[in-house]
Amino acid sequence: MASKRTVLIVDDDAELREALVEQLALHDEFDTVTAENGTKGVQTAKGDQVDLVLMDVGLPDIDGREAVRILRKGGFKSPIIMLTGHDTDSDTILGLESGANDYVVKPFRFAVLLARIRVHLANARAAQSARMALDTAGRYLLAADRSGAILWWKGILTGGALVMAVPLACAFLSRFVWPPGTDATSGFSQGDRARHRPQPCAGEVY
Repeated sequence: MASKRTVLIVDDDAELREALVEQLALHDEFDTVTAENGTKGVQTAKGDQVDLVLMDVGLPDIDGREAVRILRKGGFKSPIIMLTGHDTDSDTILGLESGANDYVVKPFRFAVLLARIRVHLANARAAQSARMALDTAGRYLLAADRSGAILWWKGILTGGALVMAVPLACAFLSRFVWPPGTDATSGFSQGDRARHRPQPCAGEVY
């Protein structure tokens, strides 16, 4: 039997928290923990093994979107689904830009929420499996934003040539990882080298 996935429910509405706990308890794949405000929710997510967070936007102490920002800034990577009573494009955009993976408007059908929970957990599990597979193979793994800036990387240099598709990745590795005396940007023109000088990684390093 597969291990259960822990869902953290952060909402100041006690009835909704209880209803979600009861509904999720009907499915053997879930365990639940709850928090009635953002501060406790952030502490719980950081301290416990949480696989997914249901985060209300209108919390009594801090805005739910700010709680999401705090979690993401602290390195929390599990999926986060925002729950809100506001159904405007701007609210959705703000929620997603804060670092949430999804945005569900109240009132909602539990069956729809359950489907979203399962999809996000499956995606997170697949991503983790891909990382583990690449790590086992001894290869580099990195993520970059649309501008080419590296968000995070993972891997151990085992020797030999490494050809990176993103110039900024080469610049980053040449400064922080590449063996002394090796120029990771040697394949680029002088102009490219000037544009892609090594810069510190702004994201997380594992």
